[in-house]
Amino acid sequence: MANKFSMVDNENAIEATAAKAIEAGDVTAAVHVADDTADDVDLMAPPLATVPKPDTIANMTDEELRSLSVKMTRKMDLVIMPIIGILYILNYVDRSALAAAKVYGIMDDLGMTTQQFSTAISILFVGYLPF
Repeated sequence: MANKFSMVDNENAIEATAAKAIEAGDVTAAVHVADDTADDVDLMAPPLATVPKPDTIANMTDEELRSLSVKMTRKMDLVIMPIIGILYILNYVDRSALAAAKVYGIMDDLGMTTQQFSTAISILFVGYLPF
C-alpha cells in the first residue's frame, strides 16, 4: 500500500509542477513535466512557438522554406565536401610518408622508440574521425 500512496503523491507533484508551468505561460515545459521528463527541461526557456522568425523568412510558406533548406544544404555541401576530401587525401599522404620515412631511418635520426613511432602513426588516424 505504501507504494501506491507514493505513486499518487508523485503524480500530484507532477500535476502541480505542470500547473505552475502553465501559469507561467510555458506550455512546452508543462508538457515535459506532465510526461515526467522534467529532469532535462529548463522551465525558464521560452516555448518554441513564441520565437519570431527573421523578417527575411517570416512571410514564406512551408514549401518555400523547404526549398530554401534544400538550397542551403546543397550550398554547404559544395563548400564543405571538397575541403573534407582534400583533408582526407592529405591525411593519407602523411600516413604513407611516415611509413616510408621509417624505412629510411627516421626513428634513428630522431631517437624514437617503437612505441613513440606507433603513437605518431596513431595520431594520424584521428584525422579520419570526421569521415
